[in-house]
Amino acid sequence: MQIPVGYAQVNHFLGGTALPRGAQNTYGVRLLAGKPLPYTPTSLASFLGGVFRDAFAASVPTNVTFVKTRVKFGPQETGPFGEAPQGQTGQNNVAPDSPQVAVLVKKNTQFGGRKNAGRWFLPFVSELGTNSGGILTANDLAGLQAAANSFLTTVNNGSGTFLEMVVLHTDAVTEPSGVVSLSVEQQVATQRRRLRKVGGRRRGIL
Repeated sequence: MQIPVGYAQVNHFLGGTALPRGAQNTYGVRLLAGKPLPYTPTSLASFLGGVFRDAFAASVPTNVTFVKTRVKFGPQETGPFGEAPQGQTGQNNVAPDSPQVAVLVKKNTQFGGRKNAGRWFLPFVSELGTNSGGILTANDLAGLQAAANSFLTTVNNGSGTFLEMVVLHTDAVTEPSGVVSLSVEQQVATQRRRLRKVGGRRRGIL
């Protein structure tokens, strides 16, 4: 993703025994012009790491750890970055599903088209939170949607009005699109790379 001047990319790193290969959730923020910016990349990472943890901790299994948050300021090539360690675990005592199973959250903007949309894969699915068709229960769906709403509200409105969540783009020409809502999908998604990788080449049986 390209990070223009006046924007930053945020990466939340997750780990623990439920995520043996780790996981990341990424998004962009606009550092609003004309507003005071009382943060360095490191202190902004600490702030947003706390916002992410506080919003989703109740849905995160106890064997998942909030490892750290990294913030990279634009421009892409030379902008500073910083990290803030965390180390807290989730608060959900229900056993998690397999590492590759994730909650799909759509990042909606005021513009149409696939280019102006984004998505998250949140590895917060409990074994009891879905049916055999991969559909979240009503309670889990409502809890995750409330957490997503709380997160976005805090970033966009509760942070002293100096930030706005955005969708960053791969090209350097398109301006990042402001996120106006987060929608938790009822059907879960999968990411195979969160399971172990066995070998690099196909081997014959001897």
